[in-house]
Amino acid sequence: RRRLSFFTFFSSSLFAIQSFKHTYHRGSIRMSTSAIKKIDNGICGSVYLVPMFSDNYGLLLVDDGEVETKRSAACIDPGDGQAILRAVEELNLDLKLVLCTHKHNDHIGGNKEIRKQIPSVHIIGTAYEEIPEINTKAKDGDIFTFGNFQIRTIYAPCHTKGHVLYFVTNSNQADAAPILFSGDTLFVGGCGRFFEGNAADMLRNMDRIAELPPQTNVFCAHEYTESNLRFLSSVDPLDPSISKMFQQVSEKRRHLVPTLPTTIAEELSYNLFMKCRERRTQQVLNCNSPEEAMAMLRARKNEFK
Repeated sequence: RRRLSFFTFFSSSLFAIQSFKHTYHRGSIRMSTSAIKKIDNGICGSVYLVPMFSDNYGLLLVDDGEVETKRSAACIDPGDGQAILRAVEELNLDLKLVLCTHKHNDHIGGNKEIRKQIPSVHIIGTAYEEIPEINTKAKDGDIFTFGNFQIRTIYAPCHTKGHVLYFVTNSNQADAAPILFSGDTLFVGGCGRFFEGNAADMLRNMDRIAELPPQTNVFCAHEYTESNLRFLSSVDPLDPSISKMFQQVSEKRRHLVPTLPTTIAEELSYNLFMKCRERRTQQVLNCNSPEEAMAMLRARKNEFK
């Protein structure tokens, strides 16, 4: 494994931000951008959800363990550079690092604008496909040190051929839950489309994710959860874990509350895309193998309205 260290990382307590007063609609998805949402309960760093476009989240990672006047930050998947730069200014952050999970423009479209405004920013992206403006190409198993954070790259091809995930721990918070930035591979209650891969690829990705600590908090890049849970309920309406989760998610979305993060333990309990090796899932789908179950689920979700 390669280990690379770029920056010293400091931060202080953060505050609620009220900005970007818009609500977007796309089908059943509604995205309130009236507030940047801070998530920090028991995890190894603070993560800010920055809504953008109709259903994307850009993500900002900050370490609250140390105090400085201006806190260093990393951004994950800056599809909208202006939205990220506004959030950085509002939060009084020093954006040092950008992490890109894959090549789709709603994840990397802001790279050029961020580079223009912050020439010193260090951009890391997958080594397996072209990402604009990157300084470092990340391969499977590469570990990057960013202040107290250790960021491990996990190669997860399928949604795109070069998709990677970033698994984050904090050397000063050994008991805190790790973080997984999953891009468009694992969603809350779902998984990404197989644009450049197949069911076997996604099954391997789900297996690798399932091996991570169960308390790992997962931050994906889209607010697809309500649609995902509606689909899972249609596939297995008798599963109480799916029904319970659907009720919780529906209540959150009624009030435009983000459904991120989830945990790996939660996803293993109800997300059928992570349960394709279980006989019950295969029976519900009338399939005979995990790979067949994965293919069937994705095909049905592609057509689900």
